[in-house]
Amino acid sequence: MGLSLLAALFSGCAATAHRFAFEPTPVEQWLEPEGQPLGRVLVTVIEGRRAQGEPKGQPEMHLRVRVENASDAPLTLVTDSPLLVGSDLVPFGSARVEPGEGEVAPRSSGTFDLWFPYPPGTRLDYPELDGLNLSFAIEYGSGRAEVSANFDRLRFESPPSRARFNMGVGFLYTSCDY
Repeated sequence: MGLSLLAALFSGCAATAHRFAFEPTPVEQWLEPEGQPLGRVLVTVIEGRRAQGEPKGQPEMHLRVRVENASDAPLTLVTDSPLLVGSDLVPFGSARVEPGEGEVAPRSSGTFDLWFPYPPGTRLDYPELDGLNLSFAIEYGSGRAEVSANFDRLRFESPPSRARFNMGVGFLYTSCDY
């Protein structure tokens, strides 16, 4: 009976998120087209996850972009411009940008979440993924600046493990005096 209970508890379990460690974090890039200082952009990798946390959902990579506008005119993250490729140069799917309008008012900042569907046939943990490159465009006045951010995946050596199995029975008694 105990084994059937464990089987019932663990059947159907599937990972819905995978934390990756990339560096640098965040990537910082100054926007200075034609020597004109406009502001800066920060980019970081948040995680890989399944869409809407569904166990069988499409895996997607989540990145975050912060645009800091130091100019007197609006800056706009071009929402159909983001492109994410892995170290194998295989592109991820088209980005979903939240919030959908990419405009950042003068002398303010805006944060955008970018969700990219994984390339077809890749797993949530994407073991072959050693790096990422994100590129996108920022429009200003009558111009356009291209931004590119590179990330290297950190790999951690785990110490040799010794298999252990512990089993016990416990009883918890709580007494409350009011």
